[in-house]
Amino acid sequence: QKVKELEGRDRIQRHLLTIHPLDETLRTVLDVTVDGIGVDNAVIHLLEEPGQSLKPVAGASSEHLEALSERPAHAQVFKEALDRGEPVNVTGDTVRVDGQDMDVCPFAAVPILKGGERFGIIEVDRNTTGTPLDDDELRTILNFGLKAAVAISDSQLKEDLPTWEVDLDDVLRDFKPE
Repeated sequence: QKVKELEGRDRIQRHLLTIHPLDETLRTVLDVTVDGIGVDNAVIHLLEEPGQSLKPVAGASSEHLEALSERPAHAQVFKEALDRGEPVNVTGDTVRVDGQDMDVCPFAAVPILKGGERFGIIEVDRNTTGTPLDDDELRTILNFGLKAAVAISDSQLKEDLPTWEVDLDDVLRDFKPE
C-alpha cells in the first residue's frame, strides 16, 4: 500500500509540474486514487463559493460522476467531513438523514484542504466488494487531496492574474525612482 501511495504521489506531482487545465488535474488525482487505493468510484465535489454547497465537478469517469452525484445520505457526511477537516468513513451502516434511516454502501468523504482553507471533498466507494476503507487508505486519499488543493489554489490564482496585472501596472506607473 505504501509503494502504491508513493507512486501515486509521484504521478500527481509530475503532473503538477506541467501546465494542465484544472479538470484534467482533478481527473488525474481521481485516477491515481482509483488505481492506487482500489475503490470502485471516485468523485471530487468542490465548494461553489466559500460556505456554499458542494458541486460534483470531476469523476474518475463520467459513470463515476453520475453514480455518486446527488445522494442525500452522502450530503450529510460531506458536510461533516468539511466541518471536521478530516475524513469521514461510512462502513456501510445505516445513516440517519432528515429523521429517516437510510442504508448506504461503504463510502468515505475526504476533505480537500490546504492550510485552513477548505476546497471540497473527494468521495470514494467500494460498492462491489462492500469493504470499508481503512485508516491508511484514508490518509493516502487525504494526501492526494492536498495535491488537488494545490492545483485548485493555483487555478484560482491564475483567474486573478488579469486583476493583478492591472494593479501592478498602476503601482509601477505611480512609482517614480529617486
